[in-house]
Amino acid sequence: MSEFLRILHLEDDPDYSELVKGMLEEEGMQIGLALVDNMTDFREAVAKSAFDIILADYSLPTCTGLEALQTARQIRPDVPFLLVSGTIGEKAAIESLRQGATDYVLKNWPERLVPAIRRAVQENQERHQRLLAETALTRKENYFRALTENSVDILTILNPEGVFQYNSPSIKHVLGYEPEELVGRNAFELVHPDDLTGARQGFAEALQNPERRVTREFRCRRQDGSWCHLEAVGQNRLKDVQIDGIVLNSRDISERKQAEARLRLQSAALESAANAIFITDGMGNVTWVNQAFTQLTGYSAQEVIGKNPRLLKSGRHDPAFYRNLWEDILAGRVWQAEMVNRRKDGSLYTEESTITPVRDERGAITHFIAVKQDVTARKELESQLRQMQKMEAIGQLASGVAHDFNNLLLVIGGNAELALTATEPLSDELRTCLNQITAASKRAGNLTRQLLVFGRKQAMQFQKLNLNDVISDLIKMLNRIIGEDVRLQCSFHKELPFVQGDVGMMEQVIVNLVVNARDAMPRGGQLEISTEGTRVDEKHARAHPESRAGEFVSIRVRDSGMGIAPEDLPRIFEPFFTTKQPGKGTGLGLATVYGIVKQHQGWVEVVSEVGTGTTFRIFLPTVASPAGADQSPQAEPRPRGGNEDILVVEDDSMLRTVTRRFLEAYGYHVREAASGQEALDICHTPGVKPDLLLTDIVLPDDLTGRELAQRLQAERPQLKVVFTTGYSQYLAGKDTAFVHRNQRHFLQKPYSANVLLHKVRQCLDEK
Repeated sequence: MSEFLRILHLEDDPDYSELVKGMLEEEGMQIGLALVDNMTDFREAVAKSAFDIILADYSLPTCTGLEALQTARQIRPDVPFLLVSGTIGEKAAIESLRQGATDYVLKNWPERLVPAIRRAVQENQERHQRLLAETALTRKENYFRALTENSVDILTILNPEGVFQYNSPSIKHVLGYEPEELVGRNAFELVHPDDLTGARQGFAEALQNPERRVTREFRCRRQDGSWCHLEAVGQNRLKDVQIDGIVLNSRDISERKQAEARLRLQSAALESAANAIFITDGMGNVTWVNQAFTQLTGYSAQEVIGKNPRLLKSGRHDPAFYRNLWEDILAGRVWQAEMVNRRKDGSLYTEESTITPVRDERGAITHFIAVKQDVTARKELESQLRQMQKMEAIGQLASGVAHDFNNLLLVIGGNAELALTATEPLSDELRTCLNQITAASKRAGNLTRQLLVFGRKQAMQFQKLNLNDVISDLIKMLNRIIGEDVRLQCSFHKELPFVQGDVGMMEQVIVNLVVNARDAMPRGGQLEISTEGTRVDEKHARAHPESRAGEFVSIRVRDSGMGIAPEDLPRIFEPFFTTKQPGKGTGLGLATVYGIVKQHQGWVEVVSEVGTGTTFRIFLPTVASPAGADQSPQAEPRPRGGNEDILVVEDDSMLRTVTRRFLEAYGYHVREAASGQEALDICHTPGVKPDLLLTDIVLPDDLTGRELAQRLQAERPQLKVVFTTGYSQYLAGKDTAFVHRNQRHFLQKPYSANVLLHKVRQCLDEK
């Protein structure tokens, strides 16, 4: 009890108030007593000052004790209120207690007053202390609840058997379980089977070592069945807390594990990337390289880390090149370019390099990442591809030139033939001139065919060939070509596979290569021709872009001549390119070889060194051996004439005239048309029913020779058709099925009168 007692006394009898004060002081109390006798002063005193107890008379002139009780409970509900009266009855006493009075005492029982006051004050103090304790406990509980409910970690208590005793509310956020839902369940039921052994070992270690905090990582099953990674720190019960078991603090580290997995993947990707990658600091010193870098450059990681990449410099770039590089990356720009660098062994390589600046969180450049791709092989392939495209373009040009040239040759040669067959006698000098014109047109026709062969636009007469036989038949002629100062040595594979080829074209390939070798050995030398069956593997095919894997027959022509300069080697197959003196070569020999081999689905490889010699190696695909020997062609009979009606459709007027004169000389009735539409008009003239249509495939109007034939044959199915063209048939007729169907009725310009007459008669005689 307080040593000083503050009392508010509502009493209209001051003497009684003094009596009460004296009785309390006799009990050793120090009393501070405020006396009021009306409700106004009472209300003011209660509101203004704090008191330990209120004493009130039940019956006053201006108010009652119950009214004072109501006022006190409104203003000071925690202050004890004691009614003192000489006339209070039992009913009034009960009502006062019901309304909140602490106690009541009759004035005629003064011996009860002091104990009642003492008891009321003491109980109030105890109640106050209890309230303070409860408030403090509530505050602690609120703190604990705030910590556990708002923590991202899970606070868990497990008993020694691993059974959940308590879970913080955060378990709902992390695992999806209600905290009470898991109480009574064994925690190891939620641990991933692969992590169960490690989790149990950690739990046992914590139980056996109360002073030690044990950390374990494991996967835990969420309520939805998915798995999350937890990092749990467990410790045995604390000495000042009666908790039997392990206290766990578990944190969801799924995002961290995913980030670690991503970092491992990124690191593995960088390490195993096919491109060379290295990282430098801001000064350009290497801090990391991947395996591809060491494979590309030949330097190990230990040899380059801490060094500057300038050790790779080849000397092929001027200082401005590197100055521009540094200006770009120091300005924060990505730099990309091709550059030539030097390996550890001194060899050079071309790389495609991308250097990217790396910034920190403040935006400052701290590192550079360089990604480098070895494009040496690609650059070589691009060079070869450009060469192939150039050859293809020249081939297209050659084919176009050949068309017009063939028409002219046919007019020249045809008129010469007609003049030679004239009934009027010719002088010897004129006959000689006409024969020379005919021979010259034939030679010009051969030159045109060479152009078409180079352009891979010339039709071939394919058959199964043994190249040993083809070369053997040429040996006598080849010895005459090369002369006595060049030694020819032939080596043939005994069981050489067959190839599908044109005999004449294969002979031309051999002859052109031998002539080329002879010219490379002006003082004589050694010439070797050999054949073999060989298998080309994928490695060889990758190194030679025109080649492919498979079974092939190889022809090798090797000379000991002057060799080919490296700057000339990429151009040797270009038409009209030659290093020979003027008048010594046309520049079509090797171009023709290239074109023929390409048409035979093969390719040519060349190895040459100045002063040592040159080796040409031709690859042709093999085919199955023929069932029997090819029969020799029969001698061509003299052409037969006829009296059928023939419609000649040709836009070149001179060529139409020559063709008409050829046909009329053998009895045929000929009509001419310069276009497809003119031919249709002629055929629609009453009484005109040609037996054969001789038409160029390429005509000047929108109607092609093929379309003309289709329209006329739709009207007269019995109409026979022979197609002609100055182009290759494969260039003129892009529909290969159409070309093959009409192969027997196809004339390639320039043709002789005999060839034309045989083809016309053959077509007319067919059923």
